[in-house]
Parts: sequence; C-alpha cells; structure tokens
Amino acid sequence: MATDTNGNLWAETQGILGAHAYVASLPRVASGDLARLMLSLSGADFSGRAAVVSTCSRLEIYAAEALEQLDGISYFRRLRGIDAVEHLAAVAAGADSIVAGETDVFAQVRGAFASTTGALRQLGDIVIAAGREARTRVASAPRDAGRQLDLALALAGGDLPGSVCIVGTGAMARHLAKRARELGIGRIVVSGRHTRRAEGLASELGVASVPSAMLPGAAEAGCLVLAFKGVPSETFQRSIVDAARRSSLVVDLTMPRFAWPDAPAPNVVDLEMLAGRSEEPPDDRGLREELRAAAVSAVRRRCQHALGEGPAVAVDLYRHIERIRVQEVLRTQTSCEEDREFADRLTKALIRKLFHAYGNALRIGHDPSLIETTRRFFLESGSQV
Repeated sequence: MATDTNGNLWAETQGILGAHAYVASLPRVASGDLARLMLSLSGADFSGRAAVVSTCSRLEIYAAEALEQLDGISYFRRLRGIDAVEHLAAVAAGADSIVAGETDVFAQVRGAFASTTGALRQLGDIVIAAGREARTRVASAPRDAGRQLDLALALAGGDLPGSVCIVGTGAMARHLAKRARELGIGRIVVSGRHTRRAEGLASELGVASVPSAMLPGAAEAGCLVLAFKGVPSETFQRSIVDAARRSSLVVDLTMPRFAWPDAPAPNVVDLEMLAGRSEEPPDDRGLREELRAAAVSAVRRRCQHALGEGPAVAVDLYRHIERIRVQEVLRTQTSCEEDREFADRLTKALIRKLFHAYGNALRIGHDPSLIETTRRFFLESGSQV
C-alpha cells in the first residue's frame, strides 16, 4: 500500500481499478470436474493475496492483482476493474443467490474479506457498504437459504409433502428445518454423520432426530433433503441411497454434489436444476433487478468519490481533510502494525462520518442554526485572512 499523503485514496483507487474476480457457478460444474477444480486449488496459497467467497452455489476469488495460477482454469469467468466490484456488490446484496435477496451471503462476503489488508481490504469495504446500502434501499421481507425448499417443491410440482427428513446439521439444515415448519409440514426429522449434533439441532428447533443408520425409515414416502458439505463415508452413502429410493422427492443441496453410485433417481431436484430454472416468480425477478441496480448505483457513487469524480468542491475538501488525517496517523504511528491498522481505520471512519453527516445536513437544509453557524464561520474566517 502506498504511503504518500493520499495513501487511502490511492488504496481505494487500486482496489477498484486493480480488482480481479474469478467466478465459477458451481451447480453448472459437473461433479467430477468440480472435484478436479477443488484439487487444483487445494495447493494454491492465496493468504494475504485474495479473498475467497465460497457458498453452496458459487466459488469466487477476488484479488487486487491477477492470479496466474487461476488464468488457465476454464471454469472461471474472469472480471476486472469496476465490473468485478459491481458484480461482488450485487452478490453481497443477494441479487445473484438462488433465493433472491437471501441474507446469508452478505455475512459470507464479509467473512471472506475479514482478514484482508491494503487495497484488497478497501475493495471489501466498498462492496460490503454497497451491499448493505442496497439491502436498506430495497425493502423486502427477510429471506434466508431455507427458501430453497420452496423452490424445489415448486419445481417438483405436486402437493406439500407430509414429512421432510433433512440430512445435515449446519446453518443450511437449520434454515431448511425452520422453513419446513413455516410451510406447515407436519413431521420434520434431522439426521447427519454426527448423531449428537443432529440431536442438538433437533432439540433447539423442537423437531425429531434419527441416527444416520435409520434414515431410510425416516424418509419413507416423504421428502429427503441433503444439506451437508463434504464427501460422506461409504456407510453413510449407502444409507442416503436407500433413503432416496424410499422417498417421494429428493432435494440435493450438497456441495460438492452427492455422488450417486448409479444414475440419480428420477425424483431428484438438485442445485443445477434450481440455478437453471427458466421460470421465476415476477416478484423475485423484480427483487433481483432492484437489488442489482441499487448495488451498482452504490458502488459507482463510492467509486466516483475514490477516483476524485463527482462534485468538485466536496471532493477537493475531502482530499484536503484526508491528507491531514493520513499525515497525523503517520506522525503518531506506533511500532505495532495492529495499532497502526486500527488507528487508520478508526480515524478514517470518524472523518467520513463527520464529513458526510455535516455535508448532508447542509444540503438538506433542515437545521437553520447549522447553516447560520457555518455562514458566520466562513465570514469571520475570511475577514481574518
């Protein structure tokens, strides 16, 4: 990161113009190819150089510079500069999620950038703020990934199942169980590789639990939902396959996708089918468009500020204040890197808050006393020059 007097503005500019994104839509990557993709990335060292956003439906890697080890991987779509920033802001807002507007992805994006520094950290700050602003501007009922159950049931057609058996004990399984209860499904059962975790989740949600060996009986004639990560053991896999044969519908939300020993049963709805569905309710489609537009607008406004565009007086004044702030941080910096980083973030946040709050109050004009005080200050200051 540059250490000139415009240090933070320089870092923001680099975070915008130097951004590189490598985007892979996982539901569209075949199981065998996905395994090879994950293997090729397992030896890559991205520490300090990239932020990895990984969910059940996407793998996206962001960096402030090109990553040569990813350039030859065909599964990645590559975005650069402002296109990468706008895409990530839309992702954080939930515009690109399988469930339009779901909230979990925002925390996943924020977590991906939590330990980054320099220009990459500035990129994260911009997109997280833009994603949060987009969510605030576009009012909608809170959603989470549990609504994938709605989409799968709608895609499969037919009546609401009388029972649902959820295989998994993580956050996704929790969301799905809650959603099943909201939909009015009478019998809800959770299971997983770790019996105690399944029992704990069941106790928390007030539903039933069964050991993995008893899955087939629990899924009989109902809906079986696979919501775990990783590769199951052979015993666990056999139990899942047996349960799938007895169930009326299988919803496969696993990542990597569950490796069926033979061709998947005809009653399986998986992530690829959910991601590729041609029909979407008009309200959901409209929500995606609104969230994406709001995220792009928020990014562009922040980019204009960081690149010195927009209202000239405001930019010039902010640049002057920012130079003073950076000089003071450099003058008072300690030998501890963490203290420097904390001081830089804290003072920058304070300056921005004060500057924007004051400027907005003057522009809106709802406080006559503030306007009069500002007028007198400049008049009196001018008479002393």
